Amino acid sequence: MTGSRDRVLSGMRPTGQLHLGNYLGALENWVKLQDQFECFYFVANWHVLTTNPGGTREVPGDTIEMGADWLGAGLDPERSTLFIQSLVPEHAELREHLVLRLLADRAGVEQDEIGLLGPIGQLVALLLEQARHALGVVLVHLAAVRDQVELGHQRQDDGGFFCINGRDLR
Repeated sequence: MTGSRDRVLSGMRPTGQLHLGNYLGALENWVKLQDQFECFYFVANWHVLTTNPGGTREVPGDTIEMGADWLGAGLDPERSTLFIQSLVPEHAELREHLVLRLLADRAGVEQDEIGLLGPIGQLVALLLEQARHALGVVLVHLAAVRDQVELGHQRQDDGGFFCINGRDLR
């Protein structure tokens, strides 16, 4: 991590036009957090596949529109890292590795029956961006994923174990 600021990660699925709830529920806070944390915000365009696999035709346009809306709301690329999930190949690579490992551990179970693909995507983002805090992440789901992928051996540069919301995930 750079400096003494903790890193924060959050993302938003491009499922249509942003509305007041998006602004009041997330963006307004994200803008404020830029001054307190090292912020990574991403358009979670692959996460749409876990919630609406049949409705992906609009995702590319919604992704671009979402990025423009974020800039209009006050997210500053000079103060935060903004990215589109599908443009970072490591997200897909690590997600695939974790999914295959999980499936191997649960031989004979179909992917959609596991019910952990969304949380695995969240975990991938947290691991790759080395965030110490996660906004909007369901910790119970991440704990289940953590147990499957043995995160105890994955250490951060500062020698600590991977943490979410300040909680050690050993």
